[in-house]
Amino acid sequence: MTDDDTQIPQADESGSSGTQEHAADKVEFLPAKWAGGSKVSDAMDALAAAKSTAFGSEAGTALVVAVQKQAEFDKGLLTERINQLEQKLETLRNDLETERITNAGLQGKLDTQKKLRRVRRLLTVVAGLAVGLGVALSQTDNVGLSLAAFAAAIMCLAGGWFVEDKEGDK
Repeated sequence: MTDDDTQIPQADESGSSGTQEHAADKVEFLPAKWAGGSKVSDAMDALAAAKSTAFGSEAGTALVVAVQKQAEFDKGLLTERINQLEQKLETLRNDLETERITNAGLQGKLDTQKKLRRVRRLLTVVAGLAVGLGVALSQTDNVGLSLAAFAAAIMCLAGGWFVEDKEGDK
């Protein structure tokens, strides 16, 4: 082998000739489509576009602008979530109001039923007393009064069973 076979070939254009030029001091940031841009973000974009070292260095500027954009994005998400929760809260308030109205109506019916239960119990007690009086009168040859007491007992029992409130038992 000769020395020519072992040598590394020379590149024609290596890029290391020293003729490279430094990029302009201006770094252009492409605006992202974030939810709910603000004047602060627009001002920071303008500062970064005008002077890439406005916040210390190019990296610092990019970081500060990115943090601001992320904060605005997060704010947009939170605002959207708050709006959703407010709508849900309104729906729940409406449902609660409907349930309160229903509850008030049912509470009124329950109060009426409690009063009617007292009347039914009273009529049942009176019917029992009338039966007892009718039995006692039947043993004393007062058949008319005895039958009247039995009829009163039957009417009291029937009244206790069939008493309805004004709206009826619905």
